[in-house]
Amino acid sequence: MRAYSGPEGGVTDPQLIDEPAVVSLLKDGRARIVFPWPELESTFNVLEMTRR
Repeated sequence: MRAYSGPEGGVTDPQLIDEPAVVSLLKDGRARIVFPWPELESTFNVLEMTRR
């Protein structure tokens, strides 16, 4: 396990700071990653991945 890269780890660029997320595997084979309160611009980000 590695340390987080937040301000205590020396990284101050908001686009490079680690963000906690919840990963869900959906029944149809998709994966969904939910980022609550991301560092920039929004209050909730959702990333969905599918296989091709």
